Amino acid sequence: MKNVYEKILVLNANDGDFQSKLSIPAIMRFFQVAAGEHSIIMKMDHFTIVEKNNAFWVITKVKLKIFNLPMWGEKVLLRTWPLLPTSIKCNRDFEFINDKNEVLIQGISEWCILDLDNRRPRRVSSTCYPLNLVHLEKRSFDDNFVHFKTNVLEDELLYERVIRSSDIDLNLHTNNTIYSNMVMDAFSVTNLATHELKDYEIHFSHESKEGETLRIYRSDLENKVLISGIEKDSGKIVFQTGIKFVDK
Repeated sequence: MKNVYEKILVLNANDGDFQSKLSIPAIMRFFQVAAGEHSIIMKMDHFTIVEKNNAFWVITKVKLKIFNLPMWGEKVLLRTWPLLPTSIKCNRDFEFINDKNEVLIQGISEWCILDLDNRRPRRVSSTCYPLNLVHLEKRSFDDNFVHFKTNVLEDELLYERVIRSSDIDLNLHTNNTIYSNMVMDAFSVTNLATHELKDYEIHFSHESKEGETLRIYRSDLENKVLISGIEKDSGKIVFQTGIKFVDK
C-alpha cells in the first residue's frame, strides 16, 4: 500500500485569484481532493468508513507556509502523506513542488474521525484505518499549531454570511473550503495586491449548517491578522484563521 500519494496539477483560470496566482481556497481544495484519493487507495475513504464504521472524516486544522505561489498555466506536483495517528488525531502533511523541484508551498493538517450518530470523535483503532501501514516520519515542516485568542470586539465585525445549500458537503455541514473563501473576503483587492501572504493557519471548531448565519470578524494583531467566524445565534466559534503578510 502506498504511503505517499502524488498528483500532477495543471493550474487553470478557476484555480487562480485576481492576479492569476493559485488562490488559498484552491490550495485547500487540491489538498483535500488528493487526501481523498489517497484514502481510497488506503481503503479508508468516506464511503468505506461510513459503511464499515458508521463514522466520517473531518479536518480540524491546516497550516500553510507559502514561498512562491504558482501561476495559471503552471504544472505543479502535489505530494501528500499521512503520519502515524495518535489515539484520536490523524495528521497528514503535504507540499506543492514546481518542475524545478522547488518547494512552493508546505502544509500540515490535523484530522479526526467522528461518529455519524453522536458527532463525537472515535478512536482510530475502532475504525478501518490501516494502522499497520508503514508511515513516514518526515514532516513537511517542524512547527506546531498555535492557540488563537477567542474574544473578539463588536467593532471588529466585517460582514455576515448565511450558509446556503451550495456550501453543504456529504457530511451535511459546511464544506471547510468554503471558510477560506470567507477569510479571503475579509481583505480588499488593494490589501491583497500590496501584501504577500506567507503563513495561513485555519482551525475548524464547530460545524455550521444550512440556514445559519456566520458573523465574520477581523482582528489586526501585532504580527498577524485573525479572522473569526462566529455563529450568530449560538455565539459558537466555527472557524478561526491566522494570517501573516509581508509588504511587497
